[in-house]
Amino acid sequence: METFVVEVAGEPVMAFRAENEEEAQELVNGDDSERGGIKTVLLEYGREDGKPLWDGASELTVRAAAQAEHNEWEELRDAAIESDDDPDDFNAFLIPITDPDEEDEDDDGLAV
Repeated sequence: METFVVEVAGEPVMAFRAENEEEAQELVNGDDSERGGIKTVLLEYGREDGKPLWDGASELTVRAAAQAEHNEWEELRDAAIESDDDPDDFNAFLIPITDPDEEDEDDDGLAV
């Protein structure tokens, strides 16, 4: 397995693992329901400032990860996975993001 990076409009946003470049391209540009589809993930998550990670139209580029990006992926993976998880089945954001599963609460403590 190798570590790859998907860039949105030239900005590296996510590191992930694939057997080779062809599989990496398929994981990003194909409809891979097993791993959730990287395009889908990029549409679901947002940047810290509230803007979307990907607008659905900007160019997505897949490339081999630089050593520093691989090291960051490895550190994030090691901190996040459980012992029975597949260590290669982990995607790591390389920029700060907002999680769509975290719900904000208003002043009354109700989810919005």
